[in-house]
Amino acid sequence: MKLTQLESVDQITHLLLSGSMDVAGVREIEMDFSRLASGKQPLVLDFSGVTFIASLGMRMLLSAAKKLDNEGHKIVLHSVPPLVETALHTAGLSTVLPIVKNEPDAFHLLLAQK
Repeated sequence: MKLTQLESVDQITHLLLSGSMDVAGVREIEMDFSRLASGKQPLVLDFSGVTFIASLGMRMLLSAAKKLDNEGHKIVLHSVPPLVETALHTAGLSTVLPIVKNEPDAFHLLLAQK
């Protein structure tokens, strides 16, 4: 699993995730992800490179979402592959983590909430 910080826009952290969010993948990025999703600003996650998500990956996202929500911020996911999106919907996480089609929609959603 790979985590890349992209250019932030309007004090929104933008991250690109690539690979499999299985046990090994989450362990590779969890510390960096937790630091970047510290609750100080909203978070946009580009999921275009995520090929699989297991329950541990969902737990990592949910934990970050709760931390951000306590600070009045949100996480928005975009470009989520169909298999991963289905897993997120089935687990009920799409009610906590908004999923949009593309990057502009993700930033628009967060900026509209400011």
